[in-house]
Amino acid sequence: DVNVIELPEAEAQKAERDKHEKTHANRLTKLKRERKAARKRKADLNDQLKKKALPKEERDKLTKERDEMADCIGKLDKEITHAEFFAPIVPRAHGVRDVEKPGDMKITIRGNPRALGKVVPRGFLHAASSARPEIPQDQSGRHELADWVAGRDNPLTARVAVNRTWQKLFGEGLVRTVDYFGLPGERPSHPALLDFLADRFMREGWSQKRLIRSLVLSRTYRLSSAHDE
Repeated sequence: DVNVIELPEAEAQKAERDKHEKTHANRLTKLKRERKAARKRKADLNDQLKKKALPKEERDKLTKERDEMADCIGKLDKEITHAEFFAPIVPRAHGVRDVEKPGDMKITIRGNPRALGKVVPRGFLHAASSARPEIPQDQSGRHELADWVAGRDNPLTARVAVNRTWQKLFGEGLVRTVDYFGLPGERPSHPALLDFLADRFMREGWSQKRLIRSLVLSRTYRLSSAHDE
């Protein structure tokens, strides 16, 4: 669960926030006043366009202005929504704490904890694995997630870790696109080697120390990159 605590403010900080709140309120009032005027003007234009005996030039002119008003209203709607959402607030600290009864959470739109969407059931990425581990209703699912991430049947975790370590030591990964390990990325230059290293990495207890030692002591690592001219 997310724990939110309001933080204490010094007098100067509170004065600055009060000033910011006043400026923000004035700006929001101005935007709403402009939107109200734009809506009224658009309604007036619609009434004028309903007149049948209207010259073509005049009708085209009014239609153009009405469309401009519609665009203006749309922009003002977005500005007002943004301003209302990001209104000045008392500074807060966010933390995470365990709850007695775990539950499903709402999705955060673009990672914003203040912009919540629909409730998303606890589960696993279907695109990353065909496995469907079950999560007990009375548990958070963190244990199942850890088992899945570090499981031997997971095709990604060990290979991604080994490939990034290889890239740090050799300057280029066995999969060159180290941040795009999958369909959007490149194919491995040596897939059998990548599989071998990933398998050994898991068998040796996911030890980075052992992995790095085996790579830096290899003949490939100790070869010179210089060439005779």
